[in-house]
Amino acid sequence: MIPLKSIAFIFSLGLILFFGSFSKKEEATVLLSPISKEKTKNQKRKSITFIMGEDEKTKNPYYAEAANFYRYNEEEQTDEVIDTCRSLWSIKTFLEDYRPANGLPWGAINIVVHSNEWTGLSMPVFPNGERINTDILANLQTRNQFSPLPSEVADGQTKIDFKSCGLGRNQLLVNGLQELFLNDDCAGTSPKVTASPYFLFYESEKYKGIPTSTKKSKAAVWYAFYKTGYREGDIKLSRQLNKRYPDAQVDWREALAHKSEDREASLFYYNFTIPIEWIVTYESATDRPNLNTKASQQKWLNEQIELQIELAAYGIEMDKFRWRFKEIAYTFEDGVVEPAIQVKGLCTVVCILRKEDS
Repeated sequence: MIPLKSIAFIFSLGLILFFGSFSKKEEATVLLSPISKEKTKNQKRKSITFIMGEDEKTKNPYYAEAANFYRYNEEEQTDEVIDTCRSLWSIKTFLEDYRPANGLPWGAINIVVHSNEWTGLSMPVFPNGERINTDILANLQTRNQFSPLPSEVADGQTKIDFKSCGLGRNQLLVNGLQELFLNDDCAGTSPKVTASPYFLFYESEKYKGIPTSTKKSKAAVWYAFYKTGYREGDIKLSRQLNKRYPDAQVDWREALAHKSEDREASLFYYNFTIPIEWIVTYESATDRPNLNTKASQQKWLNEQIELQIELAAYGIEMDKFRWRFKEIAYTFEDGVVEPAIQVKGLCTVVCILRKEDS
């Protein structure tokens, strides 16, 4: 039976690539009195970078290296590097409370945060909220819960650049972020939101084992998928990649021979898992189908048109997930409880990366 009421979709990604930890910044910019237009006319706009997390493993110091890069790199260092904000709202509040001392709006605002093209940013809009995705942003627009930055803080010459892996490949999400910062009250004063389609990583250059500087690299990316727990061989994965990307000039077998820890390789790969939870409720337990056989489970999955549409949007076939079924009692926000079927899926993603010229 087709679901009668609610369908809940939860789609999240755990991604570990070049992570680490770093010390907290103890001082912030002090807000000074505005300076007259005559005095600010020829002054350079200030830049700021927000580091939006702490690294879970010191062997992969992504955030730590990024912080060092934007503090000390001669070409891309910013005037401020802030590592205490953990939500988009806290960034907005900081920018409003600590405006540049020269009285000009910000020039460049960098936001360093993990992301992926499927599930968005690993940061919430509001503290302790859910990670940012297109649905979250759409709800914000509907409820008008996030006001844009004042033009005195960010205007048409301000660039908000999300330094996030592959975020630029999800244009809907980038557009949603742009909508948040549109200033309808003053035409032409909205900052420009940008994001790269490449994967970004930061790495210390060393001399005799001692770090001397930090560099930023970018990498093109391609994906293959298989059921978690049922790893396909390199030949089969290469065939899948050839089918998905027929015009890519990439030696897939060469890439699959090098794990991400091999920093010297120009082609390498790493794996991560995508978990899905899908819940369908029914008016009564008798309406809920019995899914004790593989055939009945597959038939039920084939009836979930909304789920298929969601997966198609992400470019992942349903048979690339390992599915687990469970009968549950689902509680709605209003307290109503209905019998439901909960299905969880796990898909392993093989991420092929090729280093590009920065």
